Amino acid sequence: MTEQLLGPRVWGESCGRAVLKATPDDFRVTEVLDIALSGAGEHLWLLIEKRGLNTEEVARQLARAAGISLRNVSYAGLKDRQAVTRQWFSLQLPGRADPDFSALWNDQLRCLEQARHQRKLQRGAHSANGFFIRLTDLVADQSQLDERLQIIAAQGVPNYFGPQRFGRDGSNLHDARRWAGQGGYP
Repeated sequence: MTEQLLGPRVWGESCGRAVLKATPDDFRVTEVLDIALSGAGEHLWLLIEKRGLNTEEVARQLARAAGISLRNVSYAGLKDRQAVTRQWFSLQLPGRADPDFSALWNDQLRCLEQARHQRKLQRGAHSANGFFIRLTDLVADQSQLDERLQIIAAQGVPNYFGPQRFGRDGSNLHDARRWAGQGGYP
């Protein structure tokens, strides 16, 4: 991964160097969903674990396997391709049995849970993302690092909005600035 500076650092300058995301297993994201699924309804919800695939690729594969339009596949948020992620999808299947997705499952893609529900999954419906981040090739002063980790454990870290939040090559920055100037988003 190329080095990216995150801008102002809330806890001071870096106290070391490391490699982030040397492999997809070094960066794991799990959507936390606080919705009690009813077990009945026209929407099939799937908790999918994916490696090396982005959210839209998985949505297309699910739509194709279920024989439905891509617009009938929903997800709460976009997840990184260069990671192992667990995220929810819903498929609108009115009056249809659960599709057989077994041909899709492999080392890159598998289903961990599935249940029916009356409503589709809405964007942003998950309550949080849980992260596991492994840094490799660490070079740091151990005492400085221990001190910094204690601060982070006690007070947390800010939610940086890096380049992935604003589109490829910052193509969405104009919209972000306009929305911020209006006090929100459309």
